[in-house]
Amino acid sequence: MLEMERGERKPLPPSAVLGALDLPKTLLSDHLEQRLASKLKQERLERAKAQGKNFNEVLPTLGLCICGNILSFLFVAFMGTLSFENFIFQ
Repeated sequence: MLEMERGERKPLPPSAVLGALDLPKTLLSDHLEQRLASKLKQERLERAKAQGKNFNEVLPTLGLCICGNILSFLFVAFMGTLSFENFIFQ
């Protein structure tokens, strides 16, 4: 930060910064995306029912992405505290 403030280093342009969608997919990220999509659909159905609207009249959640590399790291880091009853291993 100090180097940037002194003008010794310039920040990367936005086009050079990678986002989560640019990272490789993993089995874990695919599994979590599928599970999240089904839960979001269920939640949208419940909101539509509570509001007395049609499913298509309720706005969906957009722009979510799961990064498997980060999740794999977190899984290993917290392996001792997780419950493995409903976890799918591949």
